Amino acid sequence: MPLSSLTRLRRKSARGIQAAAFALNRQLGRFDDKLFVLGDGRSGTTWLANLLNFDDRYRVMFEPFLTRNFRPAISYQSEYPFPDPESGNSVDTHIRKTLQGNYVSGLVNVHPPKFLYSGLMIKDISSQLILDQVCDLAPTMRGVMILRHPFAVASSKSRTFSWPSDPMSFLSADNPRRGEIEQFGELVEETVASQDPLLIQILLWCLLHWYVFSSRAIHTFGLIFYEDLVLNPQEELPRLFSDLELDSRYTGNRHKVEQKLSQESHVTFRNNAIAASKDRKALWHDQWESATIDAGLNILERFGFSGVYSDGFSPRISIDQVLPFFVQAIGGKSKDHE
Repeated sequence: MPLSSLTRLRRKSARGIQAAAFALNRQLGRFDDKLFVLGDGRSGTTWLANLLNFDDRYRVMFEPFLTRNFRPAISYQSEYPFPDPESGNSVDTHIRKTLQGNYVSGLVNVHPPKFLYSGLMIKDISSQLILDQVCDLAPTMRGVMILRHPFAVASSKSRTFSWPSDPMSFLSADNPRRGEIEQFGELVEETVASQDPLLIQILLWCLLHWYVFSSRAIHTFGLIFYEDLVLNPQEELPRLFSDLELDSRYTGNRHKVEQKLSQESHVTFRNNAIAASKDRKALWHDQWESATIDAGLNILERFGFSGVYSDGFSPRISIDQVLPFFVQAIGGKSKDHE
């Protein structure tokens, strides 16, 4: 038997064993405890997920809502999935399979397999537009979202592999939520026309956070700033575990959780941003042209988000002000558009 055929057979066998183990965990109710970790790419979602899963109790599903991971495949071209207008379509089917813990994929199963778990963790960076659809199908699921400065996100994405870069798709007829951001159509076109990858990522950050904070489900999520977690983990971690109603997991395992703070994940790169962040370094100040910084600040201002981040390292508001701030900013912009 050719080596390639033998390799494929082994992989198929391994997936079959994993599928059986996951089905057993689901039948035993071991995936009933669900935890959703959400944020934009390069915002610290993997780091946060590892902190919350310090003892490996959860089966971690790594970014199952990337459009390339959908089974069955979605029928439109977009780097982010759009909500289904009715149940039973491809997005709905994929969400249900994911929430059941049944989905098996080499791209999603990045952690060593176990026989028995004590929960299901979904770590995702692409489900901002379908958040309500996901959470409506899992009403008891706990959620947390991490926010990081859009300039830091854009800077980090520019140094790594290919990231979503097509904000125009949000304005396509395939997106049933396009009406929410049509007022930014001119800004989207201007930014795309600039062909500046940094500005495009800042624009995507604003669009994704607009959609998230327009969702009903975000009101049930715990929120945390990446910058606060880096600078004040001893305060932020117990607060976060408490917000998620997991106080006893933290108080009984504080040492184990804190050990994870400096442990590199499988997506950590050589120039560890966490180490630089501890010194409050805003790398874009030294690396970006002033015109790029000004243009990025203008995008934040156009969305009404400049009250959250400016050109400094730390956020301008506290974490308990985030939800009311975004709700007010989005509501105000929507009324102005009307």
